[in-house]
Amino acid sequence: MGELARLKVLTRPFVRRRYLASTSAPKLHLGCGSRVEPGWLNADKFARGADTYVDAYRRLPFADDTFAVVLCEHMIEHMRIEKVPAFLREVHRVLRPGGVFRVSCPDLALFSARYVAGDAEFFAPILSQFARRRATPDDVRYWGVRSLGGAFMSRAYFHHHRWMYDFATLGPVLEELGFRRVVQQAYREGLAPEAAALDNPERAFESLYIDAIK
Repeated sequence: MGELARLKVLTRPFVRRRYLASTSAPKLHLGCGSRVEPGWLNADKFARGADTYVDAYRRLPFADDTFAVVLCEHMIEHMRIEKVPAFLREVHRVLRPGGVFRVSCPDLALFSARYVAGDAEFFAPILSQFARRRATPDDVRYWGVRSLGGAFMSRAYFHHHRWMYDFATLGPVLEELGFRRVVQQAYREGLAPEAAALDNPERAFESLYIDAIK
């Protein structure tokens, strides 16, 4: 599927020009996956249904100060940790002055607090999900996801996750890279309502939400 998505590199200049000509407040949805949102330029490395192909490990194929809003929902945890600062620097570059970057991911601080508190209700959706996966007899990858600790570790290991973040980690990094205001937000609350409105309700219980203004 990734190779088919890559073919969209050929049409990327046309798609980009057409989209930017259609709106005075362009919005970039990075790592959109199968979620293609109207009114946004939906970009992904692997999803064939995305509007355009973008590799987050490379320079973003957009001019400086292009977008009013950039949304990155549950993507950053999939990236190699050493690549994240350059990616965030690129997001800052393509945002307009005053533009908003909304980023979400599993919240390490929340998971840690709920684990220490022994909060079975918090981890129940994760344990239920992996119980169904363990029902497949020849798939032993998920045997350890049967306790609160296993549910915690699922967010650091499974789903091709490479890292976990909290606000104390991402906030200072965003400030160091030039964002003038960085705010931790709640589910579907934010400085760019059109981005906050797209917060996935299925991920609300576990997510860290950050808005950063250029």
